Amino acid sequence: MTDVRVSQLEHGGHVPLYVQLSNLLRNQIVAGEWRAGDVIPTEAELMETYQVSRTTVREAVSLLVNEGLLRRKQGKGTIVQQPRVSETLGKLTGFSEEIRSRGMVPGARCLQCGFVGANPRVSRCLGCPEGTTVLRTYRLRLANGEPIAVEESYWPKPIGQILLNHDLDTAAYYDILEGDANIVLSSAEEVIRAVNASAEEAKLLEVKPASALLMMERVTMSANYGVIEYCRTKYRADRYDYRIRLQRSRG
Repeated sequence: MTDVRVSQLEHGGHVPLYVQLSNLLRNQIVAGEWRAGDVIPTEAELMETYQVSRTTVREAVSLLVNEGLLRRKQGKGTIVQQPRVSETLGKLTGFSEEIRSRGMVPGARCLQCGFVGANPRVSRCLGCPEGTTVLRTYRLRLANGEPIAVEESYWPKPIGQILLNHDLDTAAYYDILEGDANIVLSSAEEVIRAVNASAEEAKLLEVKPASALLMMERVTMSANYGVIEYCRTKYRADRYDYRIRLQRSRG
């Protein structure tokens, strides 16, 4: 008797076999047959199950890898990804807030932290003289334990001293400032562009060197303090995207 999974593929049809196979595999992921972290069947197993060539399997899997549904991990196979994180532009939120809003658990690992002299870029963004003492933090950001971004933040010294009273491996900066320090966040300006991962960033984010990343530069303002933060965050482009709603004006 023909396996029902084989019969779902239309050999010789108008839709290429690899596209049909990718659709079947995608449906299995969406239906929850494979969950985040599961290793999908090997190429040989998929070839046998669906009676297709190795090339068809590889092209089908590559489509899902490019969509962010699957991830190849050396020595382990092809793994089902966590859901992609999407940030909605137009609302001032921190990383932890965005991750929690997607039903995921935010996390961080503080890699470096200390007071430094503001370089020309930082001094312009924070509105302070070059060389002014500011706090620099460098953290790896996580979602459900998976590395998503590297985050480099600079803070005026008084605010930095507030943040240093907390565990920066678990701290949500904006929650601390609004809750403990009564600093009212008001707005931010962001610039987003594509960059390539350095060797260090690639290792931290578990991607190949020179992989495409989304870099977000943010300057954050408060209603009662002025400029409080300059932040440069580099996100895995296969795990994070930005979403914005556009409306056409009339008249």
